[in-house]
Amino acid sequence: MRDRARRAILAGVCAIAAACATSSATSFARMNEEGRRLVSQQRWEEALRVSQTALAKCDQTDWCRKDPQYQGLFHNTIGEAQEHLGRRDLAMRHYRAAFYAFPLHFTENYFRLLKEAGMYRLLRSEIDVKLASNETAYRSATALWLPNESSACGGRWVAGTYSWRLRAAGGPSGKVVVSQSGCTLSADFASPESPAAGRPLRLQANIGTGTATVLYGLPCVATDKGQFVLERKGFTVNAERTAFTAGCPQGPYVIEFARD
Repeated sequence: MRDRARRAILAGVCAIAAACATSSATSFARMNEEGRRLVSQQRWEEALRVSQTALAKCDQTDWCRKDPQYQGLFHNTIGEAQEHLGRRDLAMRHYRAAFYAFPLHFTENYFRLLKEAGMYRLLRSEIDVKLASNETAYRSATALWLPNESSACGGRWVAGTYSWRLRAAGGPSGKVVVSQSGCTLSADFASPESPAAGRPLRLQANIGTGTATVLYGLPCVATDKGQFVLERKGFTVNAERTAFTAGCPQGPYVIEFARD
């Protein structure tokens, strides 16, 4: 009876020792190194198996489950193996998990797949996540991954639907869809067939230079020059009417745009 109790205690101690041995930082580091070694040898199935086992053990270990670096490392290796095995959807899922675990470092594969898939809107929003981690890395990622973007724009994506109003008592207001190509923005406030008196017809602006032009139709025909200013929830255009037309507003004015 005593021998049986001793064996039970010994088995318990061995189990605890084995669990500790497979959940230490050193053991996880070794598993990561093994997965990366197999990837470098293009042994994709083996790399996938090793890294999936490592991630499963990491998820069962409290400190490792909360460690962004190990989470990023294992997900990134799994994603790389899945991609080379032709499973791009699974690869994207793991690259995204790696990116959100540690966005400062785990970005290249994820951004590349987004770019290859033509998912530029999502790519821009993910670069904004990187901005929150490291502004310098954000700028380099913007220059590398966003097509036809001027570095002067900082990768800012302004396109969308906005509510607008002329900042004046009784000034006109409405909704408008803003389009973007590179740094250049454009928006049509009303169709040429049904312009409303006193309302702007078209806006053109450049994020990089901060310049803007507002075109008006009849009865107050004008092409007003101004300044484009990004705000937290939208942007404003500060412009000035210099051409004199009887009965039409003169001087500086501001149009506010709030994202819907």
